[in-house]
Amino acid sequence: GKAHANVYVDGVQVWFAGYEYVADGLLYNGKEYVVISAKGLVALSAKTIKGGETVKLGADIDLTGVEFNGLNAFNPEPNNTFDGQGYTVSNWTYTGKADDMGFIRNWVGPIKNLTIKNAILRTGGRSAVIAAKPYGNIENCHVVDCNLQANYWACGLIAGMHNSGNMKNCSANNSSITATGGTAAITGVLNETNGVRTYENCSAVGCTINNGGDDPYAGAAIVGLINIDNVTVKFVNCTKSDNTYEGTAKDELYGYNAGDNTTVEIE
Repeated sequence: GKAHANVYVDGVQVWFAGYEYVADGLLYNGKEYVVISAKGLVALSAKTIKGGETVKLGADIDLTGVEFNGLNAFNPEPNNTFDGQGYTVSNWTYTGKADDMGFIRNWVGPIKNLTIKNAILRTGGRSAVIAAKPYGNIENCHVVDCNLQANYWACGLIAGMHNSGNMKNCSANNSSITATGGTAAITGVLNETNGVRTYENCSAVGCTINNGGDDPYAGAAIVGLINIDNVTVKFVNCTKSDNTYEGTAKDELYGYNAGDNTTVEIE
């Protein structure tokens, strides 16, 4: 492509369109990582992502047969951005049963434009296919043909425990999730940050939601448990269709509101 015209060698450093190759399949320019292969994704997972840095995908990534344990950027200097740029990560298998597991594990900042397809995860609690414990807005993220089985609570296919921010234009399709409470196709537990929290244009279609806990550890299509005091939660144009609800999961947008002085608005 055009970027190859900018490749040059400077000692042992190889630069690609202004980025340094810091590992096979991983480029960096001092503030931004670009991941272009499965090897690059694994290399990034072993690094400490510093505050204020951005991670982008630069290609579709197939994780068949690759051991990948998620990305972390939970540090005292937040404001990271993950941008999948519309690319798809496929065929990820994780069976380590760790808590806080997801493609993105702990993250402070926006997460957007990512599709994960055909992933199989066996985890502990507070887990998700996309983002286990995010603080920030999540937009245009999708899960397709995935299966997550957790042995504890607060699990969703998009977010496990969504601790701050809003969600927009996200979907779970033809996927399944099992957890012991706070279980949903989109977000397991809406948590921590009060004020106004909005879920807009989010959908769960053809999913199986298996929840093992009774109220207040409920399960549902979009959000399993609202676990915040003094909050207004808005569901705007969120939909559910053709889902299967097992255990104590409910055929509702949200399963239970456990907060004090909490209002739920469905538009």
